Amino acid sequence: MILPNQWVPTGQFSYPFSLQTPEDLPGSMALAPKISQEYPSMSIRYVLLAQYVPCASNLWADQAKGVSVFRTQQPVYAFKPLPQE
Repeated sequence: MILPNQWVPTGQFSYPFSLQTPEDLPGSMALAPKISQEYPSMSIRYVLLAQYVPCASNLWADQAKGVSVFRTQQPVYAFKPLPQE
């Protein structure tokens, strides 16, 4: 909710949404040698990017690239529940 000439404080609103991923999407994972847990040698990671489309030209961070000042990104962990026996 954006009001003219007013900013909404970060974290004050939430907008429900749903996301459907392909059935064959591999789950998130990281495989690292015992020496270094900080730098995995193999990983699958996902990030959800979201932004509002501005209605005024001064609200674009980079209008040529279509990047809004109202944007965020959040890591997403994908997994499939184990089948019940």
